Amino acid sequence: MSDLLQLAGLMALLSLAAFGGGNTILAPMHNAVVADHHWLTDDQFLTVYTLGRMAPGPGSLYVSLIGYQVAGPAGALVAQLGLYLPPAVLLYLCARASDHFAEHPWKRALERGLAPVVVGLILASAVQVGGIALDGPLAVLLAAISTVLLFRTKISAPIIILAGGVIAGLIAGFGR
Repeated sequence: MSDLLQLAGLMALLSLAAFGGGNTILAPMHNAVVADHHWLTDDQFLTVYTLGRMAPGPGSLYVSLIGYQVAGPAGALVAQLGLYLPPAVLLYLCARASDHFAEHPWKRALERGLAPVVVGLILASAVQVGGIALDGPLAVLLAAISTVLLFRTKISAPIIILAGGVIAGLIAGFGR
C-alpha cells in the first residue's frame, strides 16, 4: 500500500479516536509514525510537534508536517484531510441526531463516561512526548516551570515553548 494511503488511513482512524482534541491522539500517532511506519525518528517527531504547536492556527498543524515528511505537499494535504474530514462528517451526523435525543438519559451518561477517557488519552500523550523530551533533570525542571507558567499566568504557550527552547539551547551551548 502506498505511503499516502497508509497516511490517510492512519489519520482518519486516529481522528475518530480524538475525543477531547488533537493532543489525545499524540501517543498513538507517535507509535504509528515512529515505531510502526518509521516515517520519523523520535527527535524528528518532537521537532515536528513543537513546530506545529508554535505555528498560528490549530494545534494539530503538526500533522501537516508529518504528512510533508512522508510524501511532500501531497502528504501534508492528505494528512490534514484524513485528520479533519472524518470527524467533521461524524460531528455533522451526531449534531443532527443530538436534537432528537437531547433528553435521553443515555446521552448524558455517554457524555459523562467519555470524560475519563479524554483525561486518560491526554495523560498518555503527555507521558509519550515527555519521555522523548525530558532527558535529564534540567529538562524536567524546565517542563515543570513551563507548566506552572502556562496554568498560573497569561503567557501564551508558544512564548513559553520558545523561551524554554532558547534556555535549553543556551545551557546546551555552555556545556560544550
